[in-house]
Amino acid sequence: MEGQIPVVFSTIPYMEYVNMSNNNFTGFIPPSFSLFRSLHTLDLTNNKYMRMSLLNTGLQLVQDLNDMKRVLGTNYSCPVLYLKGTVSKKGYLNKKYYLKIDPIYYVFENCTCHQEFYGHHNQCLHCFTYGRCDGNKIQSLMVIPRNMYPGPHHINPTMLVNCTVIYGGEALCNPSGNCTCQVENGFTICGKSNGTSSCLCNSIYNVKGRKCLECLNSNYYRDGVGCHKCMNASKQVPVIVVLSLADFFIILLTSFFLIRWKNRMSKKTNIILNVLRMLTILVNFILCVLGFIPFWIFEFSALLVLITLVSGQSRCSGLIKTLVFYIQTTDGVIAASANLGIEWLYKFEYTIKKWLNFHFSSLGCQISWLKEPIGHMISMVITPVLFLLLMSIIAFVGYHYLDYKIKKKMLHSSDLGDMVSEEQPLIPQPQQEMGSVEKKGTFFVYQCMGIVVFFLNTAFFPIIKSAILVIVPCEEDPSQNISYMANFQWVECKGANYNSLFATGVIAITVYVLGTLIVFAFLLKKYKKVKQRDVRYNTELSKFELKCWSALVSHLMNPYTENNYYMEIVFVLQRIALALVLTLVPRTSLAFTLIVTSLLIAILIFQVKRDPFQRFGRFNLENILYAVALFSIMINGISVNFLYNTKQSISLVGNFPGNLVAIMLVLLFIGILISYCLAILYRNVSFQTKNE
Repeated sequence: MEGQIPVVFSTIPYMEYVNMSNNNFTGFIPPSFSLFRSLHTLDLTNNKYMRMSLLNTGLQLVQDLNDMKRVLGTNYSCPVLYLKGTVSKKGYLNKKYYLKIDPIYYVFENCTCHQEFYGHHNQCLHCFTYGRCDGNKIQSLMVIPRNMYPGPHHINPTMLVNCTVIYGGEALCNPSGNCTCQVENGFTICGKSNGTSSCLCNSIYNVKGRKCLECLNSNYYRDGVGCHKCMNASKQVPVIVVLSLADFFIILLTSFFLIRWKNRMSKKTNIILNVLRMLTILVNFILCVLGFIPFWIFEFSALLVLITLVSGQSRCSGLIKTLVFYIQTTDGVIAASANLGIEWLYKFEYTIKKWLNFHFSSLGCQISWLKEPIGHMISMVITPVLFLLLMSIIAFVGYHYLDYKIKKKMLHSSDLGDMVSEEQPLIPQPQQEMGSVEKKGTFFVYQCMGIVVFFLNTAFFPIIKSAILVIVPCEEDPSQNISYMANFQWVECKGANYNSLFATGVIAITVYVLGTLIVFAFLLKKYKKVKQRDVRYNTELSKFELKCWSALVSHLMNPYTENNYYMEIVFVLQRIALALVLTLVPRTSLAFTLIVTSLLIAILIFQVKRDPFQRFGRFNLENILYAVALFSIMINGISVNFLYNTKQSISLVGNFPGNLVAIMLVLLFIGILISYCLAILYRNVSFQTKNE
């Protein structure tokens, strides 16, 4: 039967059971049904086109919320219904009668989802694994556990996935554990706490997106696990320019004096200039922390100090080499995701570490493409190339400046030659002077290329570590059968962006691993031949050639003894092994601690047994500090893994073990850093005094 229910039924007032199910009736139950005197049950099931009228039809639909009946073939229950007349005619309908009808008639009002389901009305979905759904409520919610995220998206997710682990118990996703998912207009919406504010991501870190790994907007830059707000540089350009120029000027000026007149200045002057250079970096860092200048200015100035320090102190190259190794490896072991909770101490430690890993994250506020993964990766790969280009320009300009200088002196000499007798020349012959300047220019070029070798050696470890992270197998997200990159977990392993990153990683590994090993081996082998040639011929030309090659490979050879010509190759292989472990083994697993500790112990045993560093003076500072640095890295790895696996929450109050470990790690790092600075200053001043 179709259409509305016929009024003819109202002419049979003494019926007790009326069954009009399995029809195609439309509209609502007519008011004439209030005239039934003896009706007990009215069955209108399977009339899918019937809808309750919003107008007063003289009938009232009564729901018994204490008597819920499961709807067959569904995952929800609806209240038992009764029909009651609201207009009494001759007292016929003074009681209610049982009504059987599809819940769609009353739009599933007050229907509830079953246990282990969430939603409302007839829209009930099965609770996800790890989710908590109580059910049996008019609006059933799914509670998301702490540090989990709805995947693949907070709208219509298919499962809950674990977020990035932060050491110390801090949660990146859903930190309160109160986030819920609910059904709205047929869609699952997650991320509301108490129905108001978003709670999926920890607001402290200014993040959003898949697993809370993306910055809120372009006004933030990613640094570690979180994002930081960019400085409003447009309002502070004059301050930034003045402070930056003053900072770089002081560093370059003090470095120039220390390099140019290192054998002529007094011990007191040497100490003052070195302390001034260090204080400039400290003031720079304080200005960054206070927000007067961006952090990338501090990072570049600190790198500039390191380069100028290396260019003028060959006897400190071993200390600088092991210091760089310690800082870079500590960053890899603790990692950017390690939140030690004690904010200012951790921020200090992390800032000191990251500038030697070529992060320069805050520079993305000025150069927006650096915020993207491909921009970050390409910038790391081409930085040594750009530095090589810069030093080549400096070498070219310096060489031709010396050439111009001697030609000018030669011209001046020619003018004076007419005024004096040939028997009593006042200045050297042009041929002699030209030979001297050519040697100076050539030696200057070799010195510049030697700094390039040092820079390549410094950038090697962070570049290889980043490149390995780019090409490691992707992590599949079972919630959508899509794979994401291990390092950039919001980038899908497909498309032009991923292909560019993968190609960049392959090129970086091929060029830097093979290229570095080949170039270093060639330079060391060539230096050995030049040295043998000088011993054999002992001429002025052979000595000058040896001097030039010594400047070129000084950072590969000077730290080591004569019996350890190729120790730098072993040092490179050690860093490759550490990079593989730090990128391929999960930092939160016990295997990470075991493998890293075993590798560092093997390096330490080799170091003690081989004793490769030269002894300058009474103490072999390189071997002592290198052994201490390796031991410190082991402590860092074990401690961080302990904090995670024991679920220690680190804060300034309330957790003594975690708090103690955090302070120990930071103070240990600062102590070793200060020890290296004092050792470099001692080596510099002591040997400058001997040269006097």
